Amino acid sequence: MAVGMINNALFADRSATTKVDIGTAATITNLASSKGFIRFTGATATELQGILAGYDGQSLTIYNVSTAIITFKNQNGGAAAADRIITGSSSDEQLDPNTVATLVYDSTAARWVLVEIRDINITENKYMVQTTNATPTVIAALPVAVTELWNVEVDILAQEGDTNQALYHLQGIFYRPAAGNVTQRGSTLSIGTIESNTVWDADFVANIVGQTIDITVTGVLATTIDWIANVKFFKRT
Repeated sequence: MAVGMINNALFADRSATTKVDIGTAATITNLASSKGFIRFTGATATELQGILAGYDGQSLTIYNVSTAIITFKNQNGGAAAADRIITGSSSDEQLDPNTVATLVYDSTAARWVLVEIRDINITENKYMVQTTNATPTVIAALPVAVTELWNVEVDILAQEGDTNQALYHLQGIFYRPAAGNVTQRGSTLSIGTIESNTVWDADFVANIVGQTIDITVTGVLATTIDWIANVKFFKRT
């Protein structure tokens, strides 16, 4: 597809669940999401300003098989309000070649929310969440099968506008016996913490209900904090 602007790049048939290929372009203002799985092809660096408004809870997977970077524009005014994207980091986010992004539509916010960027070649994923209270919030949940042993390392950045920022670098070991629940071996290793508000926190939780390794973040009441986590792991099955 030639370099240029695509307005309302629509691929109809909203009942379809198969993938669709879309060529990269300099700017896409409101990409339609009816297929549920989009592959970007081509070689043009693309700014994705918006996605045609969906229904509450609608999920969209975008796979970048192009040779160029796709940039998710955060709350960009080039798109209609209901078509805009919240990246979760208050800034633009890049989808590198051979990576996958997951977005979910939030009808309350009337926005698409970028919830994950994942490199399919390595077990390193990016997750985003926003907190407005002091309740521990799960930013990522990693399912653990029986007899698996996991080593998980995470870097978490947190930002409250220009007021407060933080970095947490954590590591933990988890296992799940053949007839038991996921368990953390020992305590969380805090490799390093830098924070301007010591009330904030981040940690691992062995979730025996969902049998997942939960990575949680804790903010402050009535305070909007954007969190982004880069999670790396390897496991023995």
